Amino acid sequence: MGEYTKDEFLTGLATLNINSIKDAQTSFKSLSKKLDDEKEFKEVYRYTFNFAKDPGARNLNFDSARALWEILLKDRFPFIEQWLDFIDNSANKNDITKDTWNMLLEFHLVTKGNLSNYVDDGAWPVMIDEFVEHLNTKK
Repeated sequence: MGEYTKDEFLTGLATLNINSIKDAQTSFKSLSKKLDDEKEFKEVYRYTFNFAKDPGARNLNFDSARALWEILLKDRFPFIEQWLDFIDNSANKNDITKDTWNMLLEFHLVTKGNLSNYVDDGAWPVMIDEFVEHLNTKK
């Protein structure tokens, strides 16, 4: 994860019209600001799953998923600290499925930090249902 060939790197710079360090700084600031847009962030978040998983794997390694959640959701997801604590203390530290990965972001978008917005309609992955139960027992 995170390894690029020289050709991939140069192609990326050309695509972004980066010809100098100053161009790179300006471009990266602009790209970072795009993540403030919910739709753009969702695309990056979903892309991250396939980018980060091992080649040929269906699921994302637990430790990688945890680290990426901490980076990607730190200032976005009001329950991030509770989520990380919950998964850290989970007896079952299996690899993370794409469904769980994607639905955690949907959980955030639905609840926006307020569990009263959560509806247990059976569509959530078990891990998220268990997390909500965990939060409700902490009240």
